[in-house]
Amino acid sequence: KPWTTTVTAAALAVILFVYLERRASTFWGVICGFAVAATFGARIGDVVLAGAVAALIVWELVQKRTGARFLAAAAVTALAVVGAVLLVNHKFSGLWLGNYYQSAAGQQWCVACIPWKLYGYLIDPLRFQGAGDVLAVPMIQVAPLLLLAPLGLFFLFRNPSRRRAAAGFSTMIAGWFVIYGPFSAVTGSSLRY
Repeated sequence: KPWTTTVTAAALAVILFVYLERRASTFWGVICGFAVAATFGARIGDVVLAGAVAALIVWELVQKRTGARFLAAAAVTALAVVGAVLLVNHKFSGLWLGNYYQSAAGQQWCVACIPWKLYGYLIDPLRFQGAGDVLAVPMIQVAPLLLLAPLGLFFLFRNPSRRRAAAGFSTMIAGWFVIYGPFSAVTGSSLRY
């Protein structure tokens, strides 16, 4: 996969670590803010994934009325890095959000099409995505994962010591679905990855 996915995966791992280990210091605020901003710089839409997991941290700190330094450090760092990304994008492409965003924004986007696309992923990828391996790849590679993921989350949520991990993973899954589910460019092979 492209380098953008690598940046997002690393950033999500860092943010999830901060969330699970309850690291609410100024240092970890800077790290978390940089991780969120790095996803913005790599692939703008992925900031939703990183931001959703970071929101779990913010929610917890606001509930406890603690972590003001963490939140300030994260916000200042994220704003500084995002500002630098915007300036670099504008300098080199003439577009504040860059060429990648411009090309993605031009693709078809249809929230109402999500159930239809899911049908296409699992049942008839030849018709929906032009994939020649009808049923084979989606049913062998995707369907078991779609069945195992809820089972794994169920077991994580059942264990009180692992509920935080389940919340983090659930948030990432929901964020991925919100970002990529509606796009026409996301095909059955994309879902497989």
